[in-house]
Amino acid sequence: MILNSDILKTLPELRSVWERVHLISDTSVPVLFFGEPGTPLEILAREIRRSNRADGLFLKIDCRVPVFNQQVSLKNYLDLGEQGTLYLQSLDRLSISFQRELVPLLSTASCRFIASTSRPLARLIQTEHFSEPLARCFSAFPIYVPPLRKRPLDFTILSQQLLTQTSDELGYPPFPLTEADFNSLREYAWPGNEQELEYVIRQALILGNGLRFDLKAAFESKREPNQKNDKNQVTRPEFQFKTESGGQIHLNESPVVYTRDNFPPLDDAMRAHIEAALMLSYGVIEGENGAAALLKINPFTLRSRMAKLGINWRKFR
Repeated sequence: MILNSDILKTLPELRSVWERVHLISDTSVPVLFFGEPGTPLEILAREIRRSNRADGLFLKIDCRVPVFNQQVSLKNYLDLGEQGTLYLQSLDRLSISFQRELVPLLSTASCRFIASTSRPLARLIQTEHFSEPLARCFSAFPIYVPPLRKRPLDFTILSQQLLTQTSDELGYPPFPLTEADFNSLREYAWPGNEQELEYVIRQALILGNGLRFDLKAAFESKREPNQKNDKNQVTRPEFQFKTESGGQIHLNESPVVYTRDNFPPLDDAMRAHIEAALMLSYGVIEGENGAAALLKINPFTLRSRMAKLGINWRKFR
């Protein structure tokens, strides 16, 4: 991958993130990075390690793997030594049983602990999916990394840098980003953030075969085979969910496409939107982290609409 800490340090809207990284680097305090999938959390974690434990080992445990693999990986932390760094990727996916084993190690181990999560731990504690003692261990110094769509200046700078450096890596001539390219890039929601942006730029260069930057072809390749882009369709990339039978929510990597033959009634679209908010808020309706706040409506109004649409908030708890 092209994306690295040198590139990230040039992004002005990440300046406050780097300030917190530098503040905590010379300590042994556990650090928790919070950001959406695809944000450069591991790059930032490795930067902390380079600051004061560069001679030590860096061990990454992917908490999404089966519990047995988590336990085997953690045993290896004994080999890290005092200068070692243990990075727990996707801490929010760690099994409850393994969380209990980890808590005493945080106070006795000599290595540095860094973790990342894409979901607020406070919400998981409310639904009993996360250990409160473990959350307290990592709550001393959280670092929030905003998603790319909320950093328009960074997005512009990063797009051109990735295009220039990826072209050079592939041996292609440098291509400038045209105004049409920028407009196409900005219209997309980028749920995969920096990682997805780099993949799309690389694919556009390869599909252009060194002759052009074929962004249209790259976006077309992201569609499912049965999705056609014509005047009878409306694509809404910002809505990454759909409701299927049984009321279950499924996340889609591809945008939702509406056609005249497959256009949902307003009640169905509203139901899917409300259920997506409930899913993200774990069934909580009121409060700062509730579904009503996400939807920017009064909680009483939301409850009324849920009753009308037959939505049961309990299934999201």
